[in-house]
Amino acid sequence: MPSFIPGLELNRQFFSSVVKPILDTNYPELKYSAARIGFGSDVLGFDTKRSTDHDWGFRIELFLEDDDYLELKDEISECLSKELPSEFLGYSTHFGEPDKNGVRVIGAITEGSVKHRIEFHTISSFFKSFLGIQPNSQISELDWLSFPEQRLLAIASGAIFHDDLNRLSEIRQKYSYYPNEIWLYLLSKQWEIIAEEMPFPGRAAELEDELGLQILVTNQIAKLMKLCFLLEKRYAPYSKWFGTAFSKLNCGPILLPIFREVLTEKDWAKKQKLLVKAYSIGATMHNQLKITDSVEIKITPFFDRPYLIINAMDFAEAIRAKITLDTLINFDPKIGSINQISNETFILDDISLIRKFYNSLK
Repeated sequence: MPSFIPGLELNRQFFSSVVKPILDTNYPELKYSAARIGFGSDVLGFDTKRSTDHDWGFRIELFLEDDDYLELKDEISECLSKELPSEFLGYSTHFGEPDKNGVRVIGAITEGSVKHRIEFHTISSFFKSFLGIQPNSQISELDWLSFPEQRLLAIASGAIFHDDLNRLSEIRQKYSYYPNEIWLYLLSKQWEIIAEEMPFPGRAAELEDELGLQILVTNQIAKLMKLCFLLEKRYAPYSKWFGTAFSKLNCGPILLPIFREVLTEKDWAKKQKLLVKAYSIGATMHNQLKITDSVEIKITPFFDRPYLIINAMDFAEAIRAKITLDTLINFDPKIGSINQISNETFILDDISLIRKFYNSLK
């Protein structure tokens, strides 16, 4: 096996050195766009040598005009199969047959032409499949709430290698981050989510429920991490890459040591102070954005119980007051985005189910 090359760079070189020359020679008049976006750790820049064991390798999304897609995609695919070299930069360009789970792995050709993974789309078909909506459609507020964040990230990440169609870059920009009012709504809701269970760890500690306490504290850390992604205007990936991506946020180096201490500290009084410190850093980040008047950070007991919390709802209410769109102001139930409702992969991967659910709320 050659030295590992991150998939995004591998495909950038593969396109410019191999795929583009084949297309230029055989289809000189063809207008197309080529990219590496969508599913895959390489798109996010998180792939390692371990990633090479499944669905990793020379993968390019090739976008054609509607007529060319219908008339030429099979022909172009066959041309590439015949003319692609069997390997490039020491890696095979050939993918074996799918296993029972549909997984394909690169490997040496035993016979016939290269079975590549250059996948053909129209821009409309790709985005309709990926987000459940035509890319040039007017996007409603509920549409934005229905898009799984990891899918938005998968579109905003990766790279465009070639854009003859002059639309892919523009559409990617459209989905590069939430519109301001959606962002404010999600921020407000995330503060509410944090506030809801802020006193719970203290009650578990009183009952000497060590396991329950650790679960509650871990959940609160995850909620605060999601808030941080929002505060830095960065889409969050799904659970497998969540911690890795968080470490790359500006606040990551500040909060990660505190989170580690929270999780390893055995003394409840110390654990509680560390957790409140982390909440307060999130609150300070809010004030630094100056999207509302500065909100005083108050550390107080929860009513007459000795569980320390901060005034998270004050931040939620200050942000909510800045929202002007009636759709969001009057949205009921106030459930937030799909990622604020569920962290389950089987739900977040079912775009048709999510779209059906949010459409029922219109």
